Amino acid sequence: DRILAEVSPANLRSQVQALQDFQTRYTSTAGCEAAGQYIYNYFSGLGLKVKFQDVPFTGGVSRNVVAELTGRADPGDVLILCSHYDSYSNQSLTFAPGADDNASGTAAVMEAGRVLSRYPLDFTVRFAAFTAEEIGLFGSKVYAQDARSRGDNIIGVINLDMIAYAD
Repeated sequence: DRILAEVSPANLRSQVQALQDFQTRYTSTAGCEAAGQYIYNYFSGLGLKVKFQDVPFTGGVSRNVVAELTGRADPGDVLILCSHYDSYSNQSLTFAPGADDNASGTAAVMEAGRVLSRYPLDFTVRFAAFTAEEIGLFGSKVYAQDARSRGDNIIGVINLDMIAYAD
């Protein structure tokens, strides 16, 4: 309950707005790349180890953002909290703000990083923001293939997609 009480609705709204303000996060656009850098900078500012992961797709290369909070007792056990930060619309190249799909999930992953970065955990938590998901799940496939080739011991995955969606 103590950890959950630290989640800030204002922070969540602020992150959704910041991601939406890129106007489009459609894969391969400048807005998508700038959003990836924004997420990277956010995690880095929390003191987490963070890296970009290149994601080749038909027509180019984009980047996943992966931050890590290393576990103390069992660092080889990995829990993944993930979302995708790219967006899509019928005007994708110029206007795909993607508040629901998926700034909402990405904001939650970022907020989880903020809150959990203050606590020593037994296991490792990776905060992953995938790209190129709306055009064929490229980011998560690249991540999964790399995790498998490294032999990661993934103990769980929580994928947050459209958590603010209301019909």
